[in-house]
Amino acid sequence: FVLNHASATELATLFNTTLGGATLDPKTGKPQYVHREGSNIQNGRYFTNQDITGTIGHYSSATWVNVKALRRSYEELLRQPVEELVKDSPLAGKDLVPLDRYYYLSENSPKAGEKEAMQIVSELTPDGAWLTVLGNTSNPYAPYSDPVASHTDEYAKTNVGDIHDTSMYRNTDESILCISTKEYIRRMTLLMSFIGAE
Repeated sequence: FVLNHASATELATLFNTTLGGATLDPKTGKPQYVHREGSNIQNGRYFTNQDITGTIGHYSSATWVNVKALRRSYEELLRQPVEELVKDSPLAGKDLVPLDRYYYLSENSPKAGEKEAMQIVSELTPDGAWLTVLGNTSNPYAPYSDPVASHTDEYAKTNVGDIHDTSMYRNTDESILCISTKEYIRRMTLLMSFIGAE
């Protein structure tokens, strides 16, 4: 089964959804799928067309939209009074919205018990940091002296091109440690959930 625009559109019809590009041509409204050629920023380029095959690999060039469900939600909102829709909005009110002392997205966040909270604190370094394996890295800068355009598709679906490409890609060396914003937020959220529960 080869996925192209026609077969993808058939699938979308089957599931009551519409296939669209992550970007649209503003003049025609037609989907535009993103491709890449070349091996780095000096000799390569990104370009769009209506061919869904061979698109870039580091993010999706297409999206599926359930138009019927979207229309139902829209029509349901239209039937509701504006006052009802905005009554809990912090942007529509004149008064400040009180926040908890420790504010975090608690609705879907995991909760920490005492044992896990103590474990998180014990993992701090003497300097007061949490170290974790580096998630993404990039090639060190290497001078490039041959800016001839390249049409190779060798790197079309990879996260990074040749040694001259400094795009990020997944780090595979677990000996490289870093201070990660993502990991800091995760641990602080767990600690706040523990303190907030007291």
